[in-house]
Amino acid sequence: MPPLALPLIGLNARATTFHPFTNAKVLIYQSPLLLLNRLTKQLTNPICIITNIIKRYIDSDKFDSKGNSSLNSKLDIFYIICYNARLLKTELLRAFLIMLKGLARDYFYAYSLYARTYNKAISYLRSLFEGAEF
Repeated sequence: MPPLALPLIGLNARATTFHPFTNAKVLIYQSPLLLLNRLTKQLTNPICIITNIIKRYIDSDKFDSKGNSSLNSKLDIFYIICYNARLLKTELLRAFLIMLKGLARDYFYAYSLYARTYNKAISYLRSLFEGAEF
């Protein structure tokens, strides 16, 4: 009796072999390097990385522009999480909205900070919320 051929990642439908006893066609696995290549592409995809960052963020780590939170301390947390998730520096602005909530998030959209560079968006938020609490 031939073994069951399950659809798994890394199977190639054209790569077949014959079962030695029943002479039935059975799918064989692609090389481990091809499977590793697919997994590596998923690990370096910015959308997948940002999704993982969203899962790691908790509400207390977000900047809410109130007196009890400092933008610098929240940025430190943001950098650590992005570094551990292996997010590229060029993708930081795409993930920046994750760390904002409340009034800071509203200003991000109202002043179109998503259309600026990352450093300009940070400096603009600093100028908006800098005060006695910083």
